[in-house]
Amino acid sequence: MADDPNSTRLRSLLFSEILGKRADMKQRKLIEGFAHSLNYKPIKNMMISSFAWGHVAAIEVPPELVFAHPIILSKHPMTSLYYRGTALLSRKRVQQAGVAVTSWEDGTRKKPVPDNKALKAARIYNAVISSIIEGSTGWLDA
Repeated sequence: MADDPNSTRLRSLLFSEILGKRADMKQRKLIEGFAHSLNYKPIKNMMISSFAWGHVAAIEVPPELVFAHPIILSKHPMTSLYYRGTALLSRKRVQQAGVAVTSWEDGTRKKPVPDNKALKAARIYNAVISSIIEGSTGWLDA
């Protein structure tokens, strides 16, 4: 069933308002300051395409600023907001894919994020982010 145009418009306005608040930038700061060493290899296990990985490396952007890592998501669940925003996914879409991230992102989660859920979320985000990079001429020209 297709989305109602009014519903789509309202969602777009909501996303625009959320982005205007730049809550994702607070999460980016957490990611930039993350002190642990992160291993993304093998990248296929993280659902990162070799094509996308190569382009991120070529423009010398730290991989954690582009690709989600389960250790970051586990230690700082609120960073889901940053990666989900990068992937242009709604909370509903992520939940439909099998991971409810609302409590992660709003800070109400009281228990640590289990490793399997953090990995699943990272894989969802990375698969979509890889597709975006592969389909975007802006990334390829950088």
